[in-house]
Amino acid sequence: MKADLWVYYAALGAGMFLTAISHVLLRYGAVRGRRWWHGFLNIQSAIGYMLFVVVTLLVVFACQGLPLHKVMAWNSATFFLTPLAGALFLREKITGRALVGWGLILGGIVIFSLA
Repeated sequence: MKADLWVYYAALGAGMFLTAISHVLLRYGAVRGRRWWHGFLNIQSAIGYMLFVVVTLLVVFACQGLPLHKVMAWNSATFFLTPLAGALFLREKITGRALVGWGLILGGIVIFSLA
């Protein structure tokens, strides 16, 4: 492993973390709105959308130094990070089916990372 690969992995990890935070902010902004358009026009939603722009830039940067199959495999981790963040910050429930799905996702990440 080259010494500078950690920068690309760090960018990818930051992108995954910020994706989960963005989703939580969008969800929080949507449930606080009194009218349907308040869910789109509030500070939480605006920050969430801006974070998605940052995530896009981070993932594009990570794609410059990492193989695409690894970036896409690791990017799938957002499918369990987002509900986990929802459970931590918004008190959403985690079901048994979600846990099984998370296990399958993690298994896929391991398989593609070893390839």
